Amino acid sequence: MTAPSVQLFTNSYAMMVYCDFYSFLSNYIAYNLYYSTSSTMVGEAVVGRFPNIVDTMYSKRSVMIPFSRPVSESTEFYLRLKGVFSSGSEDSSNPGSTKFIAAVSESLPLNKPVIIQGYDGNVYRPVQVNSAGKLVTTT
Repeated sequence: MTAPSVQLFTNSYAMMVYCDFYSFLSNYIAYNLYYSTSSTMVGEAVVGRFPNIVDTMYSKRSVMIPFSRPVSESTEFYLRLKGVFSSGSEDSSNPGSTKFIAAVSESLPLNKPVIIQGYDGNVYRPVQVNSAGKLVTTT
């Protein structure tokens, strides 16, 4: 059985990924989460081992995996899961698909991080600001 694909939930220093939970199909009691800076996963290293347990806070069908980002926030990397059998041995022949994790940088431009609106009669309209950061009044 192939390990599930990992999906991104939070991308920062304290990361969170999730994957589907298949209690009735899975032979895995846990997953090893691997990372690499190469898309081919050359030189992959283990981030941690996580139990195959449903996190009912978010879903009845997902396994939530919290961990600390293994590289700096300005570095992109890749993740994938490998299942662990009840015997403790890893199923390295059936890894999950590789997931690209983008870099997070404070210098990256943000697309509309905040839109301020003002009430004009019965309609909310976007507020205009000049290059000095002052509100522009329109009449």
